[in-house]
Amino acid sequence: GNRLLPATRVSWAFGMGADSLTVGVLIPALSIARVIGKAGAGLKQIRQNSCCKVHVHEQAENQESRRLDITGLPPGVGTALHQAILLAFGDAGANGSREITVLIPHDFAGAVAGKAGANLKRVREVTGVRVTLERGETPDVQERVVTLVGNAGRLGQALTMALLGHSAAMPTPGV
Repeated sequence: GNRLLPATRVSWAFGMGADSLTVGVLIPALSIARVIGKAGAGLKQIRQNSCCKVHVHEQAENQESRRLDITGLPPGVGTALHQAILLAFGDAGANGSREITVLIPHDFAGAVAGKAGANLKRVREVTGVRVTLERGETPDVQERVVTLVGNAGRLGQALTMALLGHSAAMPTPGV
């Protein structure tokens, strides 16, 4: 069956040095059908445009949102988030302000924030999106909650920048 995978960091084979990660995005339950699409067409579109794996978790009772897991490289994850937002809320919703909750691997938290919050500030200055790394534990201690608030069309870019704050601090092989 479908296993729940915790958000983890996995290095690609062949020593490429690029980190793949799984990010969970909470999509309102009323909007998830539009993300999935007819016969899975929406998910297929997200996969093709982002080069990421996407998986929608089953809905537990009384949940207001469904979890969409996106696995791939940070730029692809940001692209997939952008696509999911467009599908969930339509083009009109892409221009308004939105708040999206994302679950990131715990070991990305420090770099997403940056030293004294420098990366969060940089993301806000460049994209206009306020990224908040929530304190406290999630039910799964392997993850941290990140809240993105701002223009819906820029949330994917903000997530990519926040995640790349992590890999930008990593040494690049062969340089």
